[in-house]
Amino acid sequence: MALPIIAVAGGFIAKLLSDRVIAFVALKALLVMLFMTVLPFVLKSVLMWFMDKIMSIAMSNLDGVDATFSAVAINLQGVGAYLGGCFQLPLCFSLLMSAILLRITLNFIPFIR
Repeated sequence: MALPIIAVAGGFIAKLLSDRVIAFVALKALLVMLFMTVLPFVLKSVLMWFMDKIMSIAMSNLDGVDATFSAVAINLQGVGAYLGGCFQLPLCFSLLMSAILLRITLNFIPFIR
């Protein structure tokens, strides 16, 4: 007689847990989708807006300076970017920063020292 009651209670608990698990998985899928699609777009938009404001302030301060100064700065920036791409400086910088962060992280573990 107690067995059907336990079976019904077990079925109810299983249904409740499975609904919670499905809701949890759906929420995580939604959050992952938002972080992978919307967040980079928003961050890029904010960063580009910020850089645009800084460049407009810089260009307004350079109005009294000779016009060839801005052309030289743009030309040097392009050459520097080209050489940086040839020498793979972004890859070198990321490896260096990864090594530094790994060292800092290992310093936080007490028994590694």
